[in-house]
Amino acid sequence: MRQSPLLAVTGLAAMLSFATPAAAGDDYRFSYQPHELQTVGGAQNVYKRIELRASQSCQTRGRETIFAKRAAADCEAGMIENIVEEIDNARLNRVHANAKSKRRYASG
Repeated sequence: MRQSPLLAVTGLAAMLSFATPAAAGDDYRFSYQPHELQTVGGAQNVYKRIELRASQSCQTRGRETIFAKRAAADCEAGMIENIVEEIDNARLNRVHANAKSKRRYASG
């Protein structure tokens, strides 16, 4: 028996909806104190907290498919980018640029 294209697409969409990151469309909060960004070490610590927050917020629910892992990685990268842009601190921007460079090198 032949399956209709509509049912196949609907089935795929339902499967992917369980694999999307928890916070893909959710609001999120991140707190820091301005004095934390006065040193490079402080900016690195804040950045680690940003990464942790993004990781926790973008965890996938359900099966760990390649699509879910990619969606979580994209969610994390976007959330980190947004938080760093909102804070807009030169030291934090340098830490972020360095981290992005390392991730590109590791994945390439």
